[in-house]
Amino acid sequence: MDDQDNVIYQEQTLQAGMFMNEADLSGMSDPGFEPSSCSLDGTPFGEQLTEVSSTLVPEQNAAVNGGGVVVNNNREEEERKIAEEMAEVMKELQGVVGSDESSKRKLDAGTEGSNGDKKEDVDEDGGDQRNGDEGPTPAKKPHVANSIRESLPDLEKLWKPVEDDPNDFTAWTYLLQYVDQENEVLAAREAYDNFLARYPYCYGYWKKYADYERRNGTPEDCDKVFQRGLQAIPLSVDLWIHYLNYVKATHENDPDYVRQQFQVAIATVGLEFRSDKLWEHYISYEKDNGNLRNLLAIYDQLLATPTQSYLQHYNNFKEFVNQHPPEDVLNEKEYDEIKSAVESTPVEESEDSASEPMDLESRIRAKIIEKRTEVHKLNEAEISARWSFEEAIKRPYFHVKPLEKGQLKMWKEYLEYEIERGDKKRILILFERCLIACALYEEYWIKYVKYLQSQPEKDTSRLRDVFTRACTIHHRSKPWINLHWAAFEESEGDLDKAAEILDTLEKSIPNSMHLFFRRINLERRRGNVSKAVELFEKYIENDQNKASAGHIRIKYSRFLIRMFNDYEKAVKVLEDAVAQDEGTRAKAIMALIDLAMHRDPMDVDRIIASFDKALSSDLSNEQKVTFAHRKIEFLEDYGSDVTTIEKAQEELQSIAKQLRDKKATDDSKGTDDASSGTNGTYSTSQYNQDGTSSTSSYDQYGQYSNWNYQQSAGYGYTQQGWSAYGGYYG
Repeated sequence: MDDQDNVIYQEQTLQAGMFMNEADLSGMSDPGFEPSSCSLDGTPFGEQLTEVSSTLVPEQNAAVNGGGVVVNNNREEEERKIAEEMAEVMKELQGVVGSDESSKRKLDAGTEGSNGDKKEDVDEDGGDQRNGDEGPTPAKKPHVANSIRESLPDLEKLWKPVEDDPNDFTAWTYLLQYVDQENEVLAAREAYDNFLARYPYCYGYWKKYADYERRNGTPEDCDKVFQRGLQAIPLSVDLWIHYLNYVKATHENDPDYVRQQFQVAIATVGLEFRSDKLWEHYISYEKDNGNLRNLLAIYDQLLATPTQSYLQHYNNFKEFVNQHPPEDVLNEKEYDEIKSAVESTPVEESEDSASEPMDLESRIRAKIIEKRTEVHKLNEAEISARWSFEEAIKRPYFHVKPLEKGQLKMWKEYLEYEIERGDKKRILILFERCLIACALYEEYWIKYVKYLQSQPEKDTSRLRDVFTRACTIHHRSKPWINLHWAAFEESEGDLDKAAEILDTLEKSIPNSMHLFFRRINLERRRGNVSKAVELFEKYIENDQNKASAGHIRIKYSRFLIRMFNDYEKAVKVLEDAVAQDEGTRAKAIMALIDLAMHRDPMDVDRIIASFDKALSSDLSNEQKVTFAHRKIEFLEDYGSDVTTIEKAQEELQSIAKQLRDKKATDDSKGTDDASSGTNGTYSTSQYNQDGTSSTSSYDQYGQYSNWNYQQSAGYGYTQQGWSAYGGYYG
């Protein structure tokens, strides 16, 4: 039996729920072995052995003799041989499974339950609970039962491209098209759940998923899919209409429930500019039920709502009023008020003597329309102000393809317009619309967050919902929105959640210094200094970039002084930084000088040693000039031996002479570098951190005023802002 046959045999065995350990296998070779109830095709195992034996032994296994049953003498021996063969096969399968990863996945799936009735670690909606807030991903997808794999031979082939590249949208559509045509519910749920966890704004696939459950699942399953879809994309007019049609079909004898669902839909998506179909659907339902007063209440709401087909709705309203008696349309209170007002108003004579005066009913109708026309005109003015924006929207739905720059600019201007107008409800609706079309653009999520945070009354639940959608679905590896989320959770007191967010982000962006320091400082703020130390040392040890490791060491030395006042360890960390990376060597030496300057008492010997280390190192002459000047200034202020000052001056002159000689050589060659000043002009602004400059006359060592070295951070070292390390933040 070759490996492929072994795998097929294993799948058949596991599908029936027969998976034996070594003790069971060894027991099968015992002559006294009693067959268990396990089976390969659903029949009891003992019966199957009997059937196999009957096949292998052509003669009768039993004969009737004098009323007693005589068992064929070979039967026991045959059963023993079969048991031994099956034990050998199962042992062989263990080896195949161990060497074949694909088979191992199938083995795990088979042990989840017989006939695919149960899937481990899968929630009631088909999501993979092992993936936390991020939802199921193809890499962790719960494989369906083996019988389904056998009946759907192309399933694994279609899964492979989306496992290899989860962003391959076309591959997803092929997979979904395939499972939608089959009747294997578990396979379809697996595909739909994984796809919609990654692309929840694809409302068309929520519709397809619900339709599939309606055909192949239970009403409860179908309703769950609808609810999940409407929660994922509540502004989808098409999905709401699809759901309401389903509700009407399944609750045709419960109009109150249907009406309630319509009202929920209107409250959720009624302000969407393109929600006309939903309003018309609601009106049609009430019209079919003959509830005229409810119809007028809907029109009253609709006439005050900016929608694309506002003029058509107004004309339909007038037609509705003129078709029905006023007393059937209005409630009693409004009808009495309008009737009294009309009766107390004299009838104006018509200029056309041939026309008859309007009767009371017509005058009441005219009054009803007149009253609503005022609302319609106000609404028309609101629509006119937004019409240019709405007309410019070319793709209001989600798609993985990039949006045009003009579309992105339009959304930004539209949002700013609504924010300036100040209608919070419309602002929120517009943001949600924008984030459907611009879901893949991080800046719009950040803009939404900043708007919510700017409000006098902070809506914490909405903020958390926006962060969750942005960071667990659309922008899992984008730094700034995730850093905003971590800061938000920390400000709300959930430090564990903030740490979890940063830890998750670090897995996506493993070499970001900005993220490193955020994680470390979060632990410091929460009082977990031992964890902060652990992170510092972890990042220093694991960082393959010597320059970034040097910056981390400099930060670490300050942390050790501030939190533990551990001077010796801080010095050791900085000395390691000096030795490890020439790119940050100058900064590390300056940090050493600064550290020794702020010690009480001042560590003069270490300061002098640090200056000497810089001057004897392989730093550039330009950098050495900086240290030589500052050494002289330090000795002038704190030195006790004037001869040391003279030696320092000689060092400065020697370095300055080397620079002058190099400049003269470059000038004689007429190089471009000399003319541009990059090598020929030795302005200390090229390497001096405090931003000041010196003349090229380095032999004038007595003129030190322009160095202005006394800074708040100490000699020669100024703490850099984030922008100074922009190249290291990933």
